[in-house]
Amino acid sequence: MRKTILIIGIIIAILIAGVTTVNAGTTTASLSPSSITAKPGDTFKIIMHVNCSDGINAIMGDDSEAGFTFNYDSSKLELVSRKALDPMSNMDEELDTILLVYFGSQTLTNNDVYEWTFKVKSDAQAGTTNFSTSNFKIVSLEDSEEAGTTIQGLNTSITIQDSSTPDPTPSPTPDPDPTPTPDPTPSPTPDSDSDSDSGSNTQPSSNTSNNGSYTAGQSTDGTTAASAGKIIPKAGFAALSGVLIAGFATTGVIAYKRYKELKGIK
Repeated sequence: MRKTILIIGIIIAILIAGVTTVNAGTTTASLSPSSITAKPGDTFKIIMHVNCSDGINAIMGDDSEAGFTFNYDSSKLELVSRKALDPMSNMDEELDTILLVYFGSQTLTNNDVYEWTFKVKSDAQAGTTNFSTSNFKIVSLEDSEEAGTTIQGLNTSITIQDSSTPDPTPSPTPDPDPTPTPDPTPSPTPDSDSDSDSGSNTQPSSNTSNNGSYTAGQSTDGTTAASAGKIIPKAGFAALSGVLIAGFATTGVIAYKRYKELKGIK
């Protein structure tokens, strides 16, 4: 009775879709991911994906009378849930098998159709185990009830790590080397040559030559000029020196003559 009901449901779905007996196109199926690494206590999902260029109509057991089966190691994995993904419907919802039928009016060619959720048992030993399906058949909109594409059983490899195995630490991305900032070049500070107290007038620098030297306000022997604050020109200074020398010579002659007269020397 149960098989009769399933067959009637599939026939109805095929009639709604307007199926013909022509078999063409590409049909594939896969499980995602194909491999998993987990630890005790971890939860993960496995999803079946179907690609049928002629449109998905039904997914059933290879004998076309019942659903297909799946297998896993119940000593290591706990089945948390399983379900058909919209818009597929599982006609064997209360059984351990899976018989998926599409009742929609739109053509479904590329879709996730079923999902399993597992949890690694806390006492699961480290090692590798597998999840697999039995062979199954994908019936397209172009297939008759008896026709369809047989898919060999699919498999996902599950590596269970010891619970003490640390998770890999991602390598940090090194920061780029900062561009060095050049030190500012200090502006040169002019040297102060002032030898006088603040507020005094700057005097001209000394000038030395073969004809004599002078400093503003001083004579060649360091004495102060007769006129304070005035600079005696070089020519005037030479003339004054000549006058002084002549005066000294005349005074010397007169003094010598006077000395001779006093001594009676003729």
